[in-house]
Amino acid sequence: MTSKGNLFMTDFTNVSHISTFKDLQKHVGEWSKYNFPNNEPYQPLLGIGEELGELYHSFLKLSQGIRGSNSEHHEWIKDAVGDLLIYTADFCERFGVDLEECVCLAWKDIKDRDWVKYPQTGKPVIDADHGYTIPDPPCNTEQRIFKMEEIGSINQYIDNFKSKNNVEIKSVSADGHYNGTYFITVTIKYMKKNEVN
Repeated sequence: MTSKGNLFMTDFTNVSHISTFKDLQKHVGEWSKYNFPNNEPYQPLLGIGEELGELYHSFLKLSQGIRGSNSEHHEWIKDAVGDLLIYTADFCERFGVDLEECVCLAWKDIKDRDWVKYPQTGKPVIDADHGYTIPDPPCNTEQRIFKMEEIGSINQYIDNFKSKNNVEIKSVSADGHYNGTYFITVTIKYMKKNEVN
């Protein structure tokens, strides 16, 4: 750490200590808060949009064989992918979510899907009576918006919804958004017990 007046900051030029998503989030967060102390959590999302546009642009020009050599386009693509990750880490740090946890949760859900074998659902659904795979039937959806201070009541809400409505929960997802204050939209996909095979 080096001092600058009363502020202590990381040596941002040394990247050898970044070996995990947690390290990346921590160091990007420190750098961003030092350089842009008044940024709102949504602002890194604008950077993600910009970098995604640059990635699309580089890939388009690479596929068209114009505005640069293959190696130049590959360097621009690598730069855009790196910037996307940096902006994502900045968003996670400012919004208060763990980037590593997000990646692990997503991968845990995705890694067992086999779209070659099961092109409809990504995973087998067994009809026990007939012994063959069938696609998942469509689910019903319930959504509720929680204020940030209500986050602790989300699990209780899901449990109450399940028991009160006599349903089987198929999936639960949560999306954060900011509109002057932070909100979480919880989406429950469910089936009524009599619809479950």
